[in-house]
Amino acid sequence: MFKTAKIAAALWLLNAAPAAAKDGSLVIVGGGLSADNAEIYRAFIDRAGGGKIVIIPSASGEPQASLDAFAANLARYGVASERIVPIRLAEVDDPATPVDETSWAGNANDAAEIAKIETAGAIWFTGGDQARTMRLLTRDGKDTLMLRAIRKRLKAGAVVGGTSAGAAIMGTGMIYCGDPKRASEPISRNPADCAAVEGATEPLVLGRGLGFLRDYVVDQHFSQRARLPRLLRAVACGAGQGIGIDEDSALIVNLAAGRAAVLGSGMVTVVESPRASKGCASDLGKKDVAVYRTGNHFKVQQ
Repeated sequence: MFKTAKIAAALWLLNAAPAAAKDGSLVIVGGGLSADNAEIYRAFIDRAGGGKIVIIPSASGEPQASLDAFAANLARYGVASERIVPIRLAEVDDPATPVDETSWAGNANDAAEIAKIETAGAIWFTGGDQARTMRLLTRDGKDTLMLRAIRKRLKAGAVVGGTSAGAAIMGTGMIYCGDPKRASEPISRNPADCAAVEGATEPLVLGRGLGFLRDYVVDQHFSQRARLPRLLRAVACGAGQGIGIDEDSALIVNLAAGRAAVLGSGMVTVVESPRASKGCASDLGKKDVAVYRTGNHFKVQQ
């Protein structure tokens, strides 16, 4: 069932001061964020409360370039250079840079890098491959010291944001990859099944996310890549309630209030099922699919 939410008269959520909340907020962008999208950049920057903004390029195949690009856009919106702090965490080397970024792979337990996060007002995850972030920030299913520091800052009122792969990691469950046309096929729990094979498409691969948005699974580039079938399947397979975010669009979540608002040029699609599945049921019965546009807000289960 499709339904469109009514536009709220006042988006009090967007003006909530993060420092006053017992929990912070999330700015989850569906990828393709335009440098001209002032409302999304401002939503993220304003929630930093004047504090440091750290950038984590863990998902990127071009880590230094990703750092530089997002830092430049922050500067464009008036963020002073001394407030912008790069985090050296990556596993892929960009041959175009003089530094070997693979040397950053162990920094999730490095005291100097973690110290940068401990005073941050905002934390941003770049796009790329979400599996890289999971490998770098978790070890054998457990949080690294850096991930613990991020959780602590979020709990203290900081904002955590991310785009594309940086959005995919936000939920308790995570979609590693998957061609929507193969959503009805048996799913995989093995991230290795995402390895690119020339001429082949990928099965739906599900796993654990970082859980900043509890009991949800987030999909990105949503309408642009026709990903509703794979999100429906992920929900049916117990990954959590589903949230699909279009490109150049964001879901702003106030965790303390359990409220979310939509910004940007596209839509946010929410898939809710009346009951969870521990297996991978092909049909969980009735599902509600709600479509929200910029200015809409709704309650999230936290």
